[in-house]
Amino acid sequence: MQETVLLALRLENTFILGTNIRAWLFTLMKNTYLNESRKRRRRGQLSIEEQPSEYTIDCANRQESRLALTQAMRAVDRLSPVYKEVLVLVALRGLSYADTARIIGKPLGTVRSRLARGRKMLKDALEE
Repeated sequence: MQETVLLALRLENTFILGTNIRAWLFTLMKNTYLNESRKRRRRGQLSIEEQPSEYTIDCANRQESRLALTQAMRAVDRLSPVYKEVLVLVALRGLSYADTARIIGKPLGTVRSRLARGRKMLKDALEE
C-alpha cells in the first residue's frame, strides 16, 4: 500500500481530472504487486503460498470454518489468472464492473463473462 501511495504521488500529473481516482489507484496497486511478484519470482523468493496460514473466523465451529475458508482460498488460487483477477476485484474488493473493466483494460462484457465463468469454476471446485 505504501508503494502505491508513493507511486501515486510521483505520477499525480498523469491522473486525468474527472476520471475515477479509485480505479486509477487500484491499477497502480495491481501493477505494483505484479512487478514485485515478478522480481521475487526471478530472485527465487516467491513462496508457493503467499496467503497467511492462519485465518480467524468468529463463529460457533471455528475448525470447520477455517477448513472451508482454506479450501475456498485454494480454489481461488487455482483459478486461471484472468478469472481470478476479475473475481478478486469485483467480489472481494467491491469494485463495479465498469471500474474493473478500466483496471484490466478490457470491455465491460469481458468482465461480466469472466466473472460468471470464474464464479462457476469456483462453485464447481468447491462442490468437489
